[in-house]
Amino acid sequence: MPKMLEGDIKRFCASKRVWIAIIALTVSYAIFYAVVFFLVYRAMDVDINDITVDTNIGSFAEVVSVFTAGFAAIFTAGDFTDGTIKNRLAVGNKRSSIFLSACIFSAIVSAAVQLLDALVLIIISLILPGGFSMPLEIFLVNISVYIYSGCALAVFFTALVFIFGGTKAAYIIPAITALAFKVTSTVILNYLYPPDGVSNLSDIKIKAYTVIDRFVPFMYLQGTPRWDGMSYATGIAVLTVISLAVGLIVFNRRELS
Repeated sequence: MPKMLEGDIKRFCASKRVWIAIIALTVSYAIFYAVVFFLVYRAMDVDINDITVDTNIGSFAEVVSVFTAGFAAIFTAGDFTDGTIKNRLAVGNKRSSIFLSACIFSAIVSAAVQLLDALVLIIISLILPGGFSMPLEIFLVNISVYIYSGCALAVFFTALVFIFGGTKAAYIIPAITALAFKVTSTVILNYLYPPDGVSNLSDIKIKAYTVIDRFVPFMYLQGTPRWDGMSYATGIAVLTVISLAVGLIVFNRRELS
C-alpha cells in the first residue's frame, strides 16, 4: 500500500492540470476574499480597520463536501475507466490495499486544500489592519474540525466511488450526495438556529436535528464549531469506519467489468 500511495501522490504532483488547478484555486481564494473584504464591506460602509479575517474562516469549509465529491468522482473514478485498478490487481496488489490507499490519498488532498485556504487567510490577516479577532487557539480548533471532517468526507466519497466504480453512477452519485447534504445541512441549521432565536420545531424534531448536527460530519462544515471535541471525534470516527467497512466489503465482492 505505501508504494501505491506514493505512486498516487507522484502522479498527482506530476499532472500539469493539478498544478494549474492549485494555482487557480489559490488565486480564486485571494480574489474571493478581496471582493468580500474590500468591495462588499465597503459597500456596507464598514470601516476597513474593523474588518477581521476570521469572519470568513468557514467560507471554504462550506463547499468542502462538494470539492471532495468532485475530486473522488474525477480522480478516483478515473482509475476504473482507464484500467489502473485492473492493472494493480494484475500485478498482485490486494483490493484492500488499493482501496485504503485511495482513501488515504483523498483525505490527504482534502486536508492539503483546506490548509491552503487557511494559509491564504493568514496572509490576508497580515495585510488587513483588523487581522484576527479570535485567539490563535480558537482559530486552530476551527481549522482542525474542518480538516478532520473533510478527511472523513473524502473517505466517504472515495468509498462511494469504489462501490460504483466503472459505471456512470461513480461520477454522478458523489456529486448528488454532496449537494443533497449541503442543502439539508443548511435547512437543518436554519430550523435549529433561526435568526430570531425561536425554533418552531416540535420537541422530537429538535432532538433529531440536534443529534444530526452533533454527530454528522457534513454539519461540521457549516458555520463555526458548536459542539465539544468528543462529539466531533465520534461523528468523524463513525463515518470513517462505516465508509471503510462498507466500501471494502462491497469492493472485495464485486466483479470489475
